[in-house]
Amino acid sequence: MYSPIKTSCYIKCLTASFLIVSGALSSCKGGGEATIGTPETPPVEPELSQDSAPNNEEENEGELKTAPGSDVALVDPANLLPDYPSPPEAPEVSYVAEHGQLSVGSFTRADKTEVPSLVDKNGDPIQLTGISSHGLQWFGELVNPDVMLTLRDDWKANVFRAAMYTYAPQGDGQLVGYLFDPAPILTKVYESVDLAIELGLYVIIDWHILYDNDPLLYKADAEAFFDHISKRYAGYDNVIYEIANEPNNGQYNDPDPSPVTWADNIKPYAEDVVSVIRANDPDNIIIIGNDTWSQRPDTAALDPVEGENIMYSIHFYACTHEQNIRDNVSRALAAGAAVFSTEWGTSAADGGQDGTVCLDKTDVWLDFFDENNISWLNWSLANAEESSAALKPEASQDGGWAADELNESGQYLRERLIQEEAER
Repeated sequence: MYSPIKTSCYIKCLTASFLIVSGALSSCKGGGEATIGTPETPPVEPELSQDSAPNNEEENEGELKTAPGSDVALVDPANLLPDYPSPPEAPEVSYVAEHGQLSVGSFTRADKTEVPSLVDKNGDPIQLTGISSHGLQWFGELVNPDVMLTLRDDWKANVFRAAMYTYAPQGDGQLVGYLFDPAPILTKVYESVDLAIELGLYVIIDWHILYDNDPLLYKADAEAFFDHISKRYAGYDNVIYEIANEPNNGQYNDPDPSPVTWADNIKPYAEDVVSVIRANDPDNIIIIGNDTWSQRPDTAALDPVEGENIMYSIHFYACTHEQNIRDNVSRALAAGAAVFSTEWGTSAADGGQDGTVCLDKTDVWLDFFDENNISWLNWSLANAEESSAALKPEASQDGGWAADELNESGQYLRERLIQEEAER
């Protein structure tokens, strides 16, 4: 659940502040700043209710060129970059070479309870910890060899997430993302994955739905994309597929959207996309988003997608999401579902527009993940004017950052990654 940056050249009117449960809307003042609501404390009961509800009653003033679900030409990724080089050979000595093919197994907690968990080629529990890119269409320049080396060698990350927005509006009403300008964004996906292979990192390829809140809207594009990408990277242990970032009921461009539920929208989509991937790559991990901005892995756990090596995402923002969302994770684990936190932030769910971070609450979340051997990635690798961003706006794009180039979130993340690596 993320909402974007507070600078006019990158504004997106797409934030978790638009949850349907509150009837809230956000206003995007053409080219100006997004107006963000303040999240309420989410209800715990009933058990399968929506989990967080911001307040913002303003009308949506932004007018987009087209709405989600409108006619958009089907992207054919196989023919976008015909001359792009093949993926590199994986090094013989690396973190990925050591741990190899990942799968879903089990982990024994300190209380002797066994829970589903990511395991390595030897069946040993493994916890991946790292950082997600911001939208590759906005901050793709930060995905480069020097930055990735810094993340691996100085920050001790062992996984990277390439966040490929499919559909996102900017403050000028223009739409950006893979569906609207696919070639340069697919290039950044290739660069991200190929760099991870060269450096021996695991890498998540993220079909980053958010504004296009129903994964069924562009299922044909998702199937074409994952068919192509799973053919390209089949046989690489590095690769993890994340097929639906944050399905949601957000009122982004529709004041009365149809509900997006696990049973009616997300699971049918996931079953089809999983089938496409498995035709090419039978083994690598597939992560599936779930209801309410991927806060409901427990809903998915009660009616799971059939297949091996499937996990369900959990997303949190520490100033907004607390124990009741962790309870959703505990219920999912108890029901036999493996969970992976592909995105979390130290800020509120709006991405940190007020500059606040909640590091003590973040500690509670990450300690909970450690107790259950849940892998995680922080949001985000960005030099943006928001507190969830790891880097300050003036930070170098070449990595090797000094402490004064990091936001408070970035300083916290680096220290936590180093701590996690030391405790392995």
